[in-house]
Amino acid sequence: MSHAAWQACVDASLAGPPRVAGPLSGYRSLAGGTLAAADLVRRSGGRAVPVIYGRSAEGRPLWAVRVGDGPLRVLYVANLHAMEFIGSEVVLALLERLVDDPMPGIEAWLIPFANPDGRVRAEVNAANGRRRFVRHNGRGVDLNRNFAVGFRADYWMHRLIPALYNPGAEPFSEPEAAALRDLCATHPPGRAISFHAFGGWIFHPWSCRADPTPDDGRFSALAARMAEAMRRPYRCAQLGRWARWFRAHGSEIDHLYGDLGTMAFLIEVSRGGLEARSPSTWADPLAWFNPRDPVPDVQNVLLAALALATAE
Repeated sequence: MSHAAWQACVDASLAGPPRVAGPLSGYRSLAGGTLAAADLVRRSGGRAVPVIYGRSAEGRPLWAVRVGDGPLRVLYVANLHAMEFIGSEVVLALLERLVDDPMPGIEAWLIPFANPDGRVRAEVNAANGRRRFVRHNGRGVDLNRNFAVGFRADYWMHRLIPALYNPGAEPFSEPEAAALRDLCATHPPGRAISFHAFGGWIFHPWSCRADPTPDDGRFSALAARMAEAMRRPYRCAQLGRWARWFRAHGSEIDHLYGDLGTMAFLIEVSRGGLEARSPSTWADPLAWFNPRDPVPDVQNVLLAALALATAE
């Protein structure tokens, strides 16, 4: 990667707000998270290496940080869905933890902002007090439905609620999904977590169908190990069996497992930020997905993320 490309990304972030405006000021913005990552890279003494792995639909840099070296490669990715801010906080906390206390034998790849265009749109809405549901990328596509394994443009939820579940015209039509595919093809992870919000679940493939994978026992054992490591354990399930009426066609975890054999998980971080005594949260989509104070949930899920890397 060009050092100049990373430095340009960091320099551009200096002009942005460091925090999300409004009630979610406990969350770092895209700009603030980028600057925090840059500071951790500087203080790592070379253990953390930034990588620009592509460009978004609107031309923003897609970046990851690689930390450590070893036979097991683990991918941590967040914010494929624009307004699910809490996942980004988990990945940034992981980056800080791994810079300060590296895991022997682990090569970790960390992507806190996989959908920067959507993220910026959600942050602008928050700054202007607009209560808008922002899930997609800059072209209105749900990146978590744009991968090839299980892709179905004609799935009933995609046709009935296109504003929510638009999968795109074809697999990898979106540069963010294609760039993540190419990064993982070049550096195949043995294990992975994609962080979403909300619900308090640890999910594994398949997400597009209910029949089990050939590795169902291993998935269940690793999910249980993650839950056991948490102070407030999450429930574990195959995503395709979560509900009879629900399937996630074209998800990132199905791509990682189906194409690369990655033991890939999707964690729904927290149980959201709706507060019975706070009517302002009832009609605010950002509050539905992100608790006002991210720290307790981030610290809880951080334990699961570390457990996946170290589990036998």
